[in-house]
Amino acid sequence: MQPSERHGNTWVEIRAGTVDELVQHITSLKRQTVGEESLAWRGHTDAEWSLESTLDRHLGEISPNDTYEAWLAREQRMLSEFRRRAERYAGATEGYQLKDDWTAMALGRHAGLPTRLLDWTDSPWVAVWFACHEDSDVDGMLWWFHQQQLEHAIHPHWNKWGVADRATVLGYGNMPRPEKERLGWHERALETTAFKPDGEAWVTKIHYRYPCSRMEAQRAFMTTCGRLRTSHNDAIDRLPDSNTISRGRIRIAASIKGEALQLLREMNIHAQSLSYPGVDIVAREIGNPNNK
Repeated sequence: MQPSERHGNTWVEIRAGTVDELVQHITSLKRQTVGEESLAWRGHTDAEWSLESTLDRHLGEISPNDTYEAWLAREQRMLSEFRRRAERYAGATEGYQLKDDWTAMALGRHAGLPTRLLDWTDSPWVAVWFACHEDSDVDGMLWWFHQQQLEHAIHPHWNKWGVADRATVLGYGNMPRPEKERLGWHERALETTAFKPDGEAWVTKIHYRYPCSRMEAQRAFMTTCGRLRTSHNDAIDRLPDSNTISRGRIRIAASIKGEALQLLREMNIHAQSLSYPGVDIVAREIGNPNNK
């Protein structure tokens, strides 16, 4: 596969002009990695979009000239309102997720709430659906990166960024490492810098122990960034060890979107298989740009 162009000189782009080429590109990339879930995938219906979170787009539309503190305040207002109002619609698992900011953010993102989280999937075919299900007159795009390489590039820099591990925040810093890991306290406490005006623009993956139904159907996880209004592709590019991370894009010609969707339907990947109703009602109302 020869790159047709580059995005920011780092995300190598190749083009799929037929469905056969699309399948070949995906298959070739998967063969180059170890393990079925080594690559992360994200589909955009418009090839010109960057890896921008829904919250960043939301802020760019309604308050592009506000202070950074005002952006943070709006983020917290929307999240607090979602946690309060969604409780009446939530099932048992969703109700549990609403008790914590980060898990509520994930639930809200999959229900349509603007958040700083960016959805990814382990399945290239799910990503293809998101790239092709709308905007049939413009090219779509598949973004991808190597998950383990991203994690290895991030790990050495947490302390420099000022992001404490959760064991330290909870006062268990001297606990033996195996015990901390068993309890899940070895994870980084992202909130120690994520909601501060002077926080670093780190980027990281997020997985949840109690994913909602939609996340399971989409084999989803997320990335998040320590600074608002920062595209995730730029944040990855700026990592000190970004040259160690394999990443790129596959441009899907607009002319093959319909045929690609037909192939996915034969694989039982379609709108009904990837969605569910419920707390969406609240999330979408809160995220409406007219709701200022």
